[in-house]
Amino acid sequence: MGIYSYFRLEILDNQARKILEGDGKQHIIQTLFDDTEIDQYDFAENALTLDGETNDEAKWYDCQQDLEIFSTKHAHLTFIVGQRLCCPESEDEEGEFFMAITNGATRHIHEPAFMKAATLFNSREELQDAFMTMGHGDTVDLVFRGNDKQLELIYTKLHSTSFKEQTAKTFTLMSGGGGSSITVRIQPEQVEAFWNAAAQVLVIQ
Repeated sequence: MGIYSYFRLEILDNQARKILEGDGKQHIIQTLFDDTEIDQYDFAENALTLDGETNDEAKWYDCQQDLEIFSTKHAHLTFIVGQRLCCPESEDEEGEFFMAITNGATRHIHEPAFMKAATLFNSREELQDAFMTMGHGDTVDLVFRGNDKQLELIYTKLHSTSFKEQTAKTFTLMSGGGGSSITVRIQPEQVEAFWNAAAQVLVIQ
């Protein structure tokens, strides 16, 4: 049977001192998938999406070795891999383990802050405080700004409520820097019902 794990991957551009995102990140991961010297049997492609997220449980046993080889072809990049066993057999095997691989060298690290999973809210009050409320005549905009992982989580959860038709994901430019937001435009009389529905899916029970 073998041991299955969940993998995820982030890529740092050491020259530009930034985390690769979007097309730049997808291009590098596609290059990894296409490199038959490294991934002849599609282990990486089975493990990861083009965005570096977990694709499915996978047997990518040579993950470290493959990325060490691949990293020598992209010496200006650091590949950070998270690996979590699907079925740990002891406490020592529980949790997610991280490696940072640069130009063929590997070091074990703690989870980087930018890779921490998005979390839900602890209370309805915390949820409501996270949204800005703006009136627009006959409608009300409830706006949440955050990082992409938070936005994806919240957007997905909101779409499971009866308010999905009124929920629109929009991308805006925040003052002082770039950022993304989710805007829910509803009627004033719907606000209380929205908070009730949102709390059901966004507050940790």
